Amino acid sequence: MSAYLDYQGVPVLAADLSWYNVAPCGCASGVIVAEMLYGGEVYTTPERAAKEFHETAAHRKKAESKGWTMQLGHRSEVRERLAGCTHSPRYGVEPQERLEGYSWVAIRDGKRDHLLTEGWADIGKGEVVALCGATAYSFQWNDEWMHNLECGACEKKAKKTNATQGRLDFAGAAGESA
Repeated sequence: MSAYLDYQGVPVLAADLSWYNVAPCGCASGVIVAEMLYGGEVYTTPERAAKEFHETAAHRKKAESKGWTMQLGHRSEVRERLAGCTHSPRYGVEPQERLEGYSWVAIRDGKRDHLLTEGWADIGKGEVVALCGATAYSFQWNDEWMHNLECGACEKKAKKTNATQGRLDFAGAAGESA
């Protein structure tokens, strides 16, 4: 049985629609289909689409707090809608704050960003170890506009190290936090 959703005042086959993850600036950065194939679930509301799009409730709440929304659109729009963003800051989101001497990366399951010391590449091939002790053999750099939940243990350890070494933290002043 086919499902229909109201799109621009007209009933449209759900299989022809997608939910776009829309940034505060209005540009789309991601997409999910409104209906899973072969009789799968139909995402009928922005809330249900956001629940499917974001991996955890914490990720969903963070995105919503920064102004991200899920908007229904036709699947034929996907190339146009996902063409990228030329706004500054990109996607209307301020860059992830950075602690001096460290870089945020996603390791393991990609659900949480961890801090690595700058120069970590000098370690050579092998396991990557974050400040908190999380390990992985692979990682990905995070785009400055789309970052995960930051690991509190990594951040606390980096701030403590920076304070004892007189380096700058988020606020740009030694020992102060933002």
